[in-house]
Amino acid sequence: MELTSIDGVRGADCYLAPGADALYLVDTGMPNNALRVLRYLKSLDRAAKDPRKILLTHSDIDHAGKCCRAATKDRRKDRLR
Repeated sequence: MELTSIDGVRGADCYLAPGADALYLVDTGMPNNALRVLRYLKSLDRAAKDPRKILLTHSDIDHAGKCCRAATKDRRKDRLR
């Protein structure tokens, strides 16, 4: 599995990893990283819904942040909520 680092994420590193059936988000960094992740996905011509799964290496705030926030998208405002 090849990991792609998401630049600009605060806290722990955050990665995208392609899987056989889904795109994975590995760690989410600090709680305020949702928009950074979205911008990175858009730069790759990927949608916010493309990462189907979030893998956390452990539950510290700098790795998990608000992982639920990264898992949902407010379509009306085109941003994560």
